[in-house]
Amino acid sequence: TAGPLGDVSFVLRGSVGAKLSEVRETVGEKISSSERIKLQEHLRNTTSPLVEIKRLIRDRLGFFFEPDGLLEYRAEIDNYIPIALNFLALPALVFFFCGA
Repeated sequence: TAGPLGDVSFVLRGSVGAKLSEVRETVGEKISSSERIKLQEHLRNTTSPLVEIKRLIRDRLGFFFEPDGLLEYRAEIDNYIPIALNFLALPALVFFFCGA
């Protein structure tokens, strides 16, 4: 077909989703049920270290991403900001007055 609809149809037939569907059908035809189970177990076993790292990171840093995660530390943070700024400003002032 010619025209814009023909172009769209051509693009959709060559899209990633269409190709993935074709691959799924091919894999389904070529891999038996027992082979598929073995492959799934192998994938789970090989990816389990990555899943464990993801869980560890989520458990350790999750409070940063929770809505009220940092509110309980806010008073402490507010107290330490002026101290930290003084420690940063003091060397800059010394360098400015003594280095010039």
